[in-house]
Parts: sequence; structure tokens; C-alpha cells
Amino acid sequence: MPAKPDRANLPEWLKYRIMSELEQAIHRHGIDPMYIPYAHKALKILEERVTQHAHAITQDFEAALQALETSRQEAGLKKTFL
Repeated sequence: MPAKPDRANLPEWLKYRIMSELEQAIHRHGIDPMYIPYAHKALKILEERVTQHAHAITQDFEAALQALETSRQEAGLKKTFL
């Protein structure tokens, strides 16, 4: 597993978190890919799909964030940091 990325890089951070959870789920099923022939191929394909989805989710998030910011400005509201 690569080093945990900075949260500022949302697609990489999401990919890391999702892959970490999936690897834990694989181990909970009693499977250790290290000892399964060609398991790295299946995991590589999975990681590629996770990467695609992480980028799509990030784009959707950024679009929603922009829409919220536009609505906030139109309503004349101040930014609130929680």
C-alpha cells in the first residue's frame, strides 16, 4: 500500500481510502492475494476502476461545491467555517 496522500489531493486520497477498505474486506474474507497466482492483475484492474471513480466523484463534488458557492453568493450570505 502506498503512503497515505495529502487530503488536499482529493482523488488520490479517495483512491487510497477506498483501496484500503477493499483490501481489509479481502482479508476479512480470508483471502491473502500475496499467495494467489495472478492476484496482482485482478487488484490492478480494481485499482484502475477505483481511480476512475475517485476522479468522477471529485468532479461531481467540485461541481456541487461551485453550485453551493454560487447559491451562497446569490443569497448574500457570508462564508461559515465549521
